Amino acid sequence: MCAPEFSDIEVTLWQEYRNRGVNVVGISNEPVPVIENFIADQGITFPVLHDDSGVYNQYNIPGGQSPYPRDYILDSSGILRMASTEYDPGRMISILEELLAGTTDTADNPPAVPAEVRLYPAFPNPFNPATALHFYLPSGHSVNLEILDLLGRAVATLARQREFPAGHHTLSWNGTDDQGRPLPSGVYVARLKAGQWQRKTKLILMR
Repeated sequence: MCAPEFSDIEVTLWQEYRNRGVNVVGISNEPVPVIENFIADQGITFPVLHDDSGVYNQYNIPGGQSPYPRDYILDSSGILRMASTEYDPGRMISILEELLAGTTDTADNPPAVPAEVRLYPAFPNPFNPATALHFYLPSGHSVNLEILDLLGRAVATLARQREFPAGHHTLSWNGTDDQGRPLPSGVYVARLKAGQWQRKTKLILMR
């Protein structure tokens, strides 16, 4: 994974799954002072290994869409379950949930899955031209997902009374209003409503 991805990994994966037997390790070839400052500023708590590119480059994925990030998921047996050069937290969460669900098969120990609606931090954020909003539903719901300005006015609608089944879902926003007009740079809020739940997350659009 690359350094800018670390902060999202910290919140979206590490803090969510650290108590469920999931280990997260980062590798960076940035200069040590740079990565140390980034870790301190962003509050990264999972281990990050530094390498001068010898090991780092061994994780290159030939034919990838970009040289980084390089994300891998291995199961408890060391079998590779995902390798990607495009950061996709929705896909990663889905794979982790499948693997964790497969570790228990008794009624006394059901898999630990979120019991409520969750709206995860957008990625990338800040963003230009688009960002992805990932959310989880414990059961099927009619969903409203709107983008609000700082005055609380709805400026864009990504889903209106749209039915989603239980599970993880991702919608994207390209920084435009409902008429397709580009919105100015600034801070916006994504608001998810599903059943009795309402969740919000902050977005920063940079033109």
